[in-house]
Amino acid sequence: ARPDGGDSRRQAPVDHRQIGLDLFSGDGELYWIGMAADLFFGNIYFSGIGMHQAGRMRAIGPEGTVDFRISAWLFDAEVSYNLTDTFSAAAFLFAASGDRHPGSKELHAFISPRPYNSRADIFFNGAIDGHDALEGFSLAGIRWPGVVAPGVALTSRPYPQWLAEFTAAALFPQADGSSWYGWETDLSITRTWKEHYAFYPMAGLFVPGRMLELPGGKRPDAIVNGMIGVNFWF
Repeated sequence: ARPDGGDSRRQAPVDHRQIGLDLFSGDGELYWIGMAADLFFGNIYFSGIGMHQAGRMRAIGPEGTVDFRISAWLFDAEVSYNLTDTFSAAAFLFAASGDRHPGSKELHAFISPRPYNSRADIFFNGAIDGHDALEGFSLAGIRWPGVVAPGVALTSRPYPQWLAEFTAAALFPQADGSSWYGWETDLSITRTWKEHYAFYPMAGLFVPGRMLELPGGKRPDAIVNGMIGVNFWF
């Protein structure tokens, strides 16, 4: 029988990953193994990281206890080239595995303990994953459909204390190739003083794609984000 009391013989498999508004608790263990590389090929600089994630997770809620086995992966690589002494261009690819079989007890969506990702500031840090927010909630460190994000980055440092960075990325689910999340562009300008202080305004634009369409085929409005920050190093 299904946790909600229905008959599993006549219903689709229960997606235990979509935690509703009921109170829940749980525990788990996560392990990672991977490698990172930073290499120069003449004037081309390559930086990348890849890892495999394993472990277990137990969710305890009003409907009972559900145990999951975790097997996931993450990949992030960038190739950059200095066009001039003050201007560089880069191409990057970020990818994290998604859950292709949500009714199973094998969890393939990558779980990040530090979910902040600067590749696309709005998408990665706004819990945008294609699920209806009215039916539950999503943590920024877990993206159930996974993600594949190719993009480009332009960096300019006209003076040592000034740095401008522009990125643009297209965002696709790893576990569903028939749709896409949308695209995003971000711009940040950083001003530093005496290597200990930095002031940075940031702005971003996220335009939803087909995967985020509302009932009836209408897509949500574009999201505009602005932020001002100050860093102190000591």
